[in-house]
Amino acid sequence: MVKRQAANEFLIWRAGTSVNWDCNATEIADDLGLSPVTVANACLRRGWQLLDGRAGRAGKNHIKDVVAQIRGAST
Repeated sequence: MVKRQAANEFLIWRAGTSVNWDCNATEIADDLGLSPVTVANACLRRGWQLLDGRAGRAGKNHIKDVVAQIRGAST
């Protein structure tokens, strides 16, 4: 459980920092295959501030690219 939580937090952190946290929990959750509640709770626990995603075109597309890179590196 703790390892999975740490892994999820890393993926969330990586996706969020890649767009300077200009995204919301739902965007990250959709791209990582997690629930928005899981993402929001991880952000609260770690003190990561999410924005409302107004720059969604840059945020969401870039998050998908980062997730694809991470998944490609882990195989």
